[in-house]
Parts: sequence; structure tokens; C-alpha cells
Amino acid sequence: MKVQILTIGKFHFFHLARQLDKFKKLERIYSGYPNKFIKKEKNISKKISLFNFSFYSIIFIILYTLKKIDIAGLKNIENYLSILIYKPIFNNFKKYIKSKSILITNSGFGLESAIEIKKTKGLFICDRGAAHIKYQDKILRKEHSKHKVLYNKITSNIIKREIEEYNLADLISVPSTFVKRTFIQYGIDKKKLFLNPYGVEKKTFYFKGKKIDKNKEFNILFVGNVTLQKGIFYLLDAFTNINFVNKKLTIIGPIDTLLKKKISKYKSSKITFIKKVEHQKLIDFYSNSDVFVLPSIQDGFGMVITEALACGCPVIATENTGARDIFQNNKAGFIIKPMSSKLISNKINLLIKDPILRKKMSNEALNTIKNINGWNKYGERWNDKIDSIITDYKKINKSS
Repeated sequence: MKVQILTIGKFHFFHLARQLDKFKKLERIYSGYPNKFIKKEKNISKKISLFNFSFYSIIFIILYTLKKIDIAGLKNIENYLSILIYKPIFNNFKKYIKSKSILITNSGFGLESAIEIKKTKGLFICDRGAAHIKYQDKILRKEHSKHKVLYNKITSNIIKREIEEYNLADLISVPSTFVKRTFIQYGIDKKKLFLNPYGVEKKTFYFKGKKIDKNKEFNILFVGNVTLQKGIFYLLDAFTNINFVNKKLTIIGPIDTLLKKKISKYKSSKITFIKKVEHQKLIDFYSNSDVFVLPSIQDGFGMVITEALACGCPVIATENTGARDIFQNNKAGFIIKPMSSKLISNKINLLIKDPILRKKMSNEALNTIKNINGWNKYGERWNDKIDSIITDYKKINKSS
């Protein structure tokens, strides 16, 4: 049995494809990722296949444009167009499914294919990079209500679709203990869950050494979408409560349109907002920061954490980011409860006052990344799991 992968975007699936191909388990990966970018992907033995969207490509372009337009209230239109374009693609994909193969899809996009793979006596693996969708919806509703911000809700159709996928799946792959816990909380058998934390791109993110700061600035960094989900106001509130003259906060990522007015109240000469930085250039920001903060209320696995650590930057992250699956608390950084600006400011103040601790944590960050070993351990865990489920599959089918 070999693996077929279906994904609309890139996410971590090209890393998965490379690892499975290395172990000669990859049949093919089908992706909606733009062709010009797919050509840049390496080490997958020319096994990438791109859907020909035909006239749906027009809708795809409109959908992509809507994601970039800075106007509130477009979420419902975006959701509608998503269904309009994705469903025909998924239905079209069904004809490529091979009998008795293993299908891996990102959650929300695999229902039609999952139904089909089951008909062929194949196996379906649902890959979920975030918390259980009901947990995600609940915590986001609560947070938007708390800050009195309009919630562009996860529609009931999307929730229903994902739940069906969870139920159909022979296995649900999750990237962190946090995500696993939310699935168990909503009634999924822990035996059905495959915990496999992501890796890090070692060639893109590595230790360059720290730039000598003659002004003795303390640089704090955030990278990600500036949203309530990322807990941005907890970081901003924490920053205002830090009593250090040469403090500096850099926030890299697009600001949610609905938050712009609220965020404008925090603007100062000590806070720099950067809408976008090329991925490979983030290394300079990580390398020249004294601490990286990810205050998310819900993040399946913050890959920005591993990127920061790979550059020798200590991290402050909440328990809801997958941090506990990446580094030890009080070693390469601090793992804190979510939704607390006080905890963030306390830890930052501790690092400001103790440069020796910062140095120790920086060294520990580099040791942590050595143990992660790029994406290789991630691939090895997948290889072992697939061998295991194939063995079980053969036993069940032999006895029947």
C-alpha cells in the first residue's frame, strides 16, 4: 500500500511528501498550490501532480484576491466561493484514487475522497493542524465576544464536514499534545490519534550570531497574522507594562481589518508593524531579537517557535501553541497559560534583568533544534506509523 496526498495549499504537506518519498511510500501528491511555486519544490522525485482547475481557476484567483483585500465583511463571500471551487475539485479527484491505497488529506478538504477511498477498501488519514474544530470555534467565539469584535464564524456546514471526516478517518494526525487533548475532550478515542510534531527548515533558519547592540535595546518579536486567535492584545498590553526605556517590539504579519482601530491605540515609536517579510528573510529578525513571543489562544503547532529557536532566540509561548512538544519550560524559554498579559510581561522583565539567563536559553534553543533534526524525525514517525497501520490492515483483511 502506498500513500496519496491531497491538499489545497502548501502548509506542511510538501515536507510530508518529501519524507514519504524518501521512504518510498509516496504514490503521488495532488495540490492546489500554484504551479510556479510547485516547480521550486525539491526532492519529491517528480511525483507532484497539479490539478487542472480549468474554469474553476478563475474562481480560485478571485478567492485568493479576496483573502488579500483589506475590507471587513468579505468572510462569508470567501466561504461561499471556497465551497464553490473546492467541491468540484474534490469530486474530480475521486477518479485518481487507487484501490486499497492510503489517502492523507488536510482536514476540511477530504470528505468526498474519504468516502471514495473507503469504498475501495483503502485507508483514510485526516491531518488536522489545529484544535478540534468545535474547540476552535468555541474559544474564538468567546475571545471575540470578550474584545467586542465581530466574529466571522466557522459555519455549521464546515463544522459538520470536519466532524464527518473525523468519524470516517482510520487515523487522525495531530501536531501537538494540545491538539490531541482537544480531540479527546470532544469524544475522539485517543487510539485513533497520531501525535507527530512538525519539524523545522534547517537550511532556512539557523544560528547567525547576535548583532552587538551598542544602545542595549531589548528586542521583542512576534511573527504571524495579527488576530485575536494569535492573542495579539495580550502581547501589546504586556509591552505597555514593561518598565524599560530601550524596549522595542516588532510585529510582522498582516493586521486583521476588524482589529485595526483597536490596534492603532497602541501605536508608538517603540512598536514597529511590518505587514510582510519574505519567509527566508525572517532569519534576520529572529537572529537580532532577544525574545520571540507567541501568545496564541489557539495554535495547533506554532512553526514560528521552531524557526525562532533555530536562530538561537528564546521563546515565550502559551500552552495552546504546541510549545510543550517543542521545548522544556524554563529551558529554551517559557511556556505560560494563555490569555495573560501579566505572565508575558513578567517573563520579559525577567529576561531583561538577566542577560546570563538569556544566553543560557539561547544555547538551549540551539540544542533543542538539534534534537528535532529538521523534518527527519517527523518523517521517521510517519514511516513507522504507516508500517504499523499496513501490518494491522493485512491482519484484519487476512482474518476476514
